[in-house]
Amino acid sequence: MACDDVVIEGNIITGNDSVGVTFTDFTLAGNAANDPDSDPNPNRPKILNNIMQNNGNNPAPVVRAALAAVLTTTGPDIVDTVGMNDGCILNPERYRTIGLDKYAECEFSTTANVASYTLPEPVPARSMEDMDKGKLAFYGVCAGCHAYGSRMIGPPTQIIQALYMDNPEGIAEYAANPVKKRDDYPQMPPQSHPDDETRLAAARFMLQVTN
Repeated sequence: MACDDVVIEGNIITGNDSVGVTFTDFTLAGNAANDPDSDPNPNRPKILNNIMQNNGNNPAPVVRAALAAVLTTTGPDIVDTVGMNDGCILNPERYRTIGLDKYAECEFSTTANVASYTLPEPVPARSMEDMDKGKLAFYGVCAGCHAYGSRMIGPPTQIIQALYMDNPEGIAEYAANPVKKRDDYPQMPPQSHPDDETRLAAARFMLQVTN
């Protein structure tokens, strides 16, 4: 989801009820926090040698509905819900696919000869002076478990806003030393890796989020 330059290689992908591999954007997860500064689309995926079998034999209802639109009842090995035109796939006839019509044939078959994907020269440190520390911490840490208006791993942001209102310090303190409060949610792991200033900035931003 929304990841660029992904290479799928050397995997055994089997026994998935709905789909083996899905390339999609943020629209498939309406409950995810939507960072307005992020690119919602995946780009340039590369599918090389993999073993894919016995996928899609018991699709979930929402997947069955989508499959009906393309006149099939069995989920594919690979589906692209975006319809990208910059991807490539090696020997596509080996897989059952939906939405990969615009993919080219990959011009290479393995990444075994790639020593490193890191840049050849060190990248200069990014200046944080003009960045919103709270926004970065919220979308980089908090939003992974807290959607705005729907349940994820943790309770929705709206509930946290109602509980703490004008008390960002309370959020920051609880994040550093959480205790289990709700039987229907797992206990929150301590978020002690950000420093006190960053946790407080994230809490203040959390109380301002509107979607």
